[in-house]
Amino acid sequence: MADLHLLSTENLSGLGMRRLTEQLRQAHEAGADLGPRAPHIRAAAPICRNMAQELRRATQEPNLTNPNHKLLDTAAEEILLDLADAIERLANLAAEFPDEHQ
Repeated sequence: MADLHLLSTENLSGLGMRRLTEQLRQAHEAGADLGPRAPHIRAAAPICRNMAQELRRATQEPNLTNPNHKLLDTAAEEILLDLADAIERLANLAAEFPDEHQ
C-alpha cells in the first residue's frame, strides 16, 4: 500500500497544478498504487461546504442589499439554491465516506 501524503494546493501555480495532474495521470495509467482514496474524499467535505455557503451568499446577497432591484429572477435563484443544497449533500457524503477496506 502506498504512503499517504498531504498535498497543499493553496500556493500551487497553474503550471504546477498541470504538472501534478500529468504526473498523477501517468502514474494511474501505469497502474501505480496511488493509495487510499477515502481520506482525500473526506478532506474535500469542508471545501464543498464552503462552496455551498459561498454560492448561497452570492445568490442571496444582491437581494439583501437592494431588494427593489433583483439581479436574479426567482427561477434562477431557486436553481442556484438547489445547486448549493446538492453541493451540501455531496459534502455530507464525502465527510461520511467509509474506508475502502470496510
